[in-house]
Amino acid sequence: MKGAPLIYKKLIELKENNRLIFVSARPIRDMLPMLASELHDSLLIDSNGGISFESGKIISKSVLDRDYLLSTINLMDNLEIPYVLHGEWHFFLKLIIHSMIISVL
Repeated sequence: MKGAPLIYKKLIELKENNRLIFVSARPIRDMLPMLASELHDSLLIDSNGGISFESGKIISKSVLDRDYLLSTINLMDNLEIPYVLHGEWHFFLKLIIHSMIISVL
């Protein structure tokens, strides 16, 4: 758990009579370690709405059409465009050696 203990204490108190919702552009796998374990059963929404997770399970997810995804990946590969694909718990990173994405990661 990372963060300020007082903030976690207040969030845990707030959770007693309220439903807490945490939303992030980051995936669930990156959000959970940032929260106190007492908050892990809260509603977590990741990847700007791509997956919703509550009480230890995925409750909804948005997926791209398979043919669309494959054609987009093929195009990015042909144009040597780096990309990151996020799944429920894993990700795939396609880097181009001379890419600026390396400095961002």
